[in-house]
Amino acid sequence: MRTSVDEIHDVVGNDEHVVALVKITVTSGDAAASAGSVWVMHVKDGMVHEFWGMNDNQAEIDRVLG
Repeated sequence: MRTSVDEIHDVVGNDEHVVALVKITVTSGDAAASAGSVWVMHVKDGMVHEFWGMNDNQAEIDRVLG
């Protein structure tokens, strides 16, 4: 599996949370799929302690990753 972040649209945050809007691409063999993605990170002491991600094209991502 290969995942790449193709484009970072925006990043916003404060001392506790960071939200990133990104476009990702996953590949497996000859198959590939792209999706808009939202990443939410809970930050504590300057480090990411929790991460949530949501893709707008999850069915295609799942198809590629099997």
